Amino acid sequence: MQNAIQTVTSVILACAAIACSGNPNSTMIAQPTVQQSSKNLPEQHFYQPPEVLSETRNLVTDYGVNNLDQLDDSALLQAAINDLSALPAGGKLIIPAGDYYLLEIKLKSNVQLEIQQGATIYPTFRNDGRNHRIFKFGSNNSPAIENVSVIGTGDGFRVNLAATDDNKIAVFDLGNINNFKLANFEIQDNRTIFASILVSLAKYKGNYGWPTNGVIQDARNLNAFIGYGLIQTYAADNILFDNVYSEGGVALRLETDNLMMKKTGKGGIRNIYARNVGCENGLAAVMFSPHFMDNGAVHVDGVHAKGCSFAVRIDQGYVELFSAVGQSKASWITEVETLIGQGSISHIYKRGNGDTRWAARIKGQFGDVVHAKTGLKPGSYQSSTVTGITVEAGDKAHLKQEFLRYLPCADLKKVCRPGATGSEYHGPAVAAVWDNSDGTMGSYQVDITDVTTLGFKSQQPQSVTLSTTPMCPNFSLPKACH
Repeated sequence: MQNAIQTVTSVILACAAIACSGNPNSTMIAQPTVQQSSKNLPEQHFYQPPEVLSETRNLVTDYGVNNLDQLDDSALLQAAINDLSALPAGGKLIIPAGDYYLLEIKLKSNVQLEIQQGATIYPTFRNDGRNHRIFKFGSNNSPAIENVSVIGTGDGFRVNLAATDDNKIAVFDLGNINNFKLANFEIQDNRTIFASILVSLAKYKGNYGWPTNGVIQDARNLNAFIGYGLIQTYAADNILFDNVYSEGGVALRLETDNLMMKKTGKGGIRNIYARNVGCENGLAAVMFSPHFMDNGAVHVDGVHAKGCSFAVRIDQGYVELFSAVGQSKASWITEVETLIGQGSISHIYKRGNGDTRWAARIKGQFGDVVHAKTGLKPGSYQSSTVTGITVEAGDKAHLKQEFLRYLPCADLKKVCRPGATGSEYHGPAVAAVWDNSDGTMGSYQVDITDVTTLGFKSQQPQSVTLSTTPMCPNFSLPKACH
């Protein structure tokens, strides 16, 4: 792995999505083959809108939804979707300005939702402690769907998660879907524990599928938690992310970590393009983290980070082994080191709903051993690119503890801990790029070009790697934020 920011001039042959993915969905879209930049790629490489619709209907006037009250509208919206999907050429459903309370809506093939400016969607509160989604597209235990869109008009529609006490919620859950578009909306997050848009794997009758051929465009997420943000991609082929932004967390989290993927070896992402990705007062605009999956190439053109730890975060691939529910930490360490080797654990921490399991992350130099013992190995990306990066300093970045030593000592006085655990800190932005690759299994190359930094101290590095000398190696942990 070459850690320094560099310029590269080679052109990479991108893997065509269907040839490499194994996704059972067919495609009718001509995908880009030789391409390193999304800048001039037309939308039709990723999504084809319907040429003919059987009918256009209105959720209020045709289905009697009251958008002035606070009652659940899910059943009536689901009925409208079912009706339109049953028509020969599908149809469009207009959702006028007003307030709607929705949960667990299943989109179906050939249905286009047009949500008008002035419409606000609220999640219906179930108070059952379970994970919930507002919109589901070919999710687990549902058949594959195709030719679907959810598009806002004018200044777009709003989704308000701040008004609910449910933090186990996502807005869009994309599973086994082909040819789709989500566009023109803003999500008021509430530091929920999921990304607002999940691009993921789904199982139906023993088969696995994931999003193929799609566009996510003009989407904003506000007040995200450090570990989440607007989008997380687990499994996807031939997707364009265009003009996406997150305040807090990560705007585009290319993190392929999913328990079903770990068990089946299915999923991962290929042929991914992004342009105009923004982050403000968060962790990063773009994050690469393959975990245990070998992924294809990703090409990003245009990144703007203001007051974020980094514009681009590149994490080495790794394998984590999970304990049984309720197993003790000491017992799990002994079990892992007996299986993989003494000193094989880089760190161990609680995972699972309710922190009921222990996750032991295996060091890269034990990659061959863990592969032989478990069938898992540190993942990677094919050679990828990020270009056109602008990074502005700021004092409200979301920081991990491991980042703090790369700040000037004087800046550490500005850092505080917002919660009790120390899993998150708030303080000054660190650099343009983070890359923790150490050259062992799981290392890969992301070529970074055309970087502009604004407002940083002259001694701060443009990129932080394992060879970067810490600016403040010895410091006391920050105190709680006031």
